[in-house]
Amino acid sequence: MPIITVTTTIITRFDVPEGVTIDLIRHQALPVLGEDDEGTDAVGVLQSTALNMVFMGAADARSMSVEHSITEGAD
Repeated sequence: MPIITVTTTIITRFDVPEGVTIDLIRHQALPVLGEDDEGTDAVGVLQSTALNMVFMGAADARSMSVEHSITEGAD
């Protein structure tokens, strides 16, 4: 049976106040992002719902991973 991967990418850009460093932002914000199990679960449920609509209720996720990063610039 073939395996597919569903990727959901959310990108949010913020203006950084004067004097706030990227290291400070990472130090304080990444732990909060990593602890948001409800948010992570919500994305997983959304993906499962979408695939269950296509697979007529037979979608069973093999695995799920979440990655958080905070980068400088407007890429």
